[in-house]
Amino acid sequence: MVDEWSPGTAQSSDFPRTETDGIKALIARLSGLATDVRESTGNLLRTAGIYITTAGMRIASSLKVEGDLESTGSARFGGALNVTGDAVFSGNLAVPNGSITNDQLASPLVIVGAAPATVSGWAVSTTSEAKASSVISVPAGFSRAAVVAWANMHFMDTSANGGWLRATIAGNGGAEMGGLANLQLGQSASHAIGLTGLSGGTIGVSCDVRASAATAGMSGRIAQINAVAFFQR
Repeated sequence: MVDEWSPGTAQSSDFPRTETDGIKALIARLSGLATDVRESTGNLLRTAGIYITTAGMRIASSLKVEGDLESTGSARFGGALNVTGDAVFSGNLAVPNGSITNDQLASPLVIVGAAPATVSGWAVSTTSEAKASSVISVPAGFSRAAVVAWANMHFMDTSANGGWLRATIAGNGGAEMGGLANLQLGQSASHAIGLTGLSGGTIGVSCDVRASAATAGMSGRIAQINAVAFFQR
């Protein structure tokens, strides 16, 4: 008979498992947890359209950055880039030709020419008068313009007479050019001015002529005006 003081036979339940078995079980559980985390993270990224490989990261959905975005390498955009705020470049900005339209500029440039006008057979007086005239239409939304005009004249008379011409833009006459016509004279003059405060309407241009002596009209007298305007907002 074995009493409580007798050693008896030892049972396996009398001893806990070894420390080594416990560590192995913990490592196994941690490894499984890591696998679950990788799989769930991968599924979450793929659901958001984000794919990560050894070649890099690809985002197949929209990307919204609410903080600062800094790129120390090259940045390439294959689609439209819409900047609603200020864009500051400390280096050079190279863009392909035609990628920025004229309307997107802060002060786009629009060029408008006047229809050339030619008039012949006119009489002449000693006061400068418009013999050929035309207009340039001001585009909507543009308030400034640089206007250049060219005036040409062929002057004939039955006797020696002085003939003078000038190009006039919006009532502003340029320098006169001319001389003595010994029966006939060819001369030209140019003029350029800047205009501001424009708001629609037209800009008048003309070839103005005067003579030393007033004479009646002749078929050999010809006046011509050409002009072009460079508009900005």
